[in-house]
Amino acid sequence: MKKLRQILTLLFTTMILSTNLAYADPITKDQEFFDAVKEYIMQNYALEVTEDQLYDAAIKGMFDALDPYSTYMDEEEYKAFMEEATGEFAGIGAVVGKRDDGFYLVSINEGSPASKAGLKPMDVLISVNDKAIDLKQDTESLVKQIRGQAGTNVKLIVKRGNEVLTVNIVRAQIQVNPIEYKTLEKDLGYIRITEFNNNTYTNMTTAIQDLKKQGIKKVILDLRGNPGGSLDQVLKVSNYFVPKGKLLEIQYKEDKPDVFYSNGNLQFEKVAVLIDGNTASASEILAGAIQDTNSGTLVGTTTYGKGVVQDLYPLKNGEAIKLTIAKYVLPSGRSINLKGLNPDKKVEYITPTNNSDTDNQLNTAIEFIKQK
Repeated sequence: MKKLRQILTLLFTTMILSTNLAYADPITKDQEFFDAVKEYIMQNYALEVTEDQLYDAAIKGMFDALDPYSTYMDEEEYKAFMEEATGEFAGIGAVVGKRDDGFYLVSINEGSPASKAGLKPMDVLISVNDKAIDLKQDTESLVKQIRGQAGTNVKLIVKRGNEVLTVNIVRAQIQVNPIEYKTLEKDLGYIRITEFNNNTYTNMTTAIQDLKKQGIKKVILDLRGNPGGSLDQVLKVSNYFVPKGKLLEIQYKEDKPDVFYSNGNLQFEKVAVLIDGNTASASEILAGAIQDTNSGTLVGTTTYGKGVVQDLYPLKNGEAIKLTIAKYVLPSGRSINLKGLNPDKKVEYITPTNNSDTDNQLNTAIEFIKQK
């Protein structure tokens, strides 16, 4: 065995010395070194690999050395990213969830193909296009099977109680409305923003107009779980909540900073903002500007802490580069990157028991805003 190891070591050393990667040579990790490594792999790797695969891995490796928000996206990843960013995709208009016993429909968009076909929340998914659903797959994989080009058909079999239903649906373009709102009390309203996609400002304007017609003067703005999104959209929405003045400054590596201002089109007399550890990026811009200008009170737990801005660079082959190009600071000049926003009133979320829908953070915000 010892002799065999010696032979293998000798063979390995001989192959290395036969390339430009010889031990005796000083190594400079430049293009020449990269080409030599690639050539060595292509000539000696025992399994299957292509040059394209090596180039893809090398490019992605460069982004692995950067922050977690900078990435090289393949065509499928870029498509999924754009669907989320724009809030528009081709599908049936239903949210899919997963439990221990399988996949089910969490909610149905009003007026969507799923709604018109008679699907309801809590319907359990059995098959897609006559293919039984693999319970071991993740939700994203199943959603890809249900989505498709607008105008095409998808056949679903669902279970509702003891009844099994077969539904044929024509897919359509779906616009995601990230705004939920309602009246809580006489003059107190509630608005939740799930993300800042291309539909946020328009739907926020509609929600505010409706609430104002109902006599709402105070509002609770729920940004919990909001991962961020479009800078343009959050700047527009901020005008409704941040007084006139400096709103945001974006600082680049070399270029002059961009400074953005609120026009101060305030809509409510009092505002409380719900935040948590998943409140990130664009939602932190809004919450932070409200806090810095004393135009509202933050309730909940410390936010995520993403104080950087990315640029999206689409490529001709359908792929894309997303690169962090700037940092941002809030009206007070502070950066929240890797630190987050601390709430004015800290309230840890308590998971309700006995199937209760009690939201202790929301209840605290209600009591707090009523006392002010």
